[in-house]
Amino acid sequence: VFIFNSKYCKQMDGCAVGSPLAPVLADIFMNRLLEDRIGREERDCLNITFVSRSNCESFFLTVFCGWCVDDALAVFDNEDDADRFLAYLGSLHPSIGFACDG
Repeated sequence: VFIFNSKYCKQMDGCAVGSPLAPVLADIFMNRLLEDRIGREERDCLNITFVSRSNCESFFLTVFCGWCVDDALAVFDNEDDADRFLAYLGSLHPSIGFACDG
């Protein structure tokens, strides 16, 4: 329970804001979420095939793709591929949202 704008709020999901454990848990969660769905030839960071929950493959040709803790960076040659990748990431978990800076 915490107070925000003079109102009592109860956090229903995730770690407490500011908890020293939050970055560690976020890193573990995001690695598990993404690594379980990536198929790469010899850890090639340019040609990535993601597998969805329904075992359908989605192929993305990136200029670069990587992540650290709860931040991801993917660079594409065109905006359509970036939008498609963003939609794919957004479909992976109902409690996680991704945004695109272009």
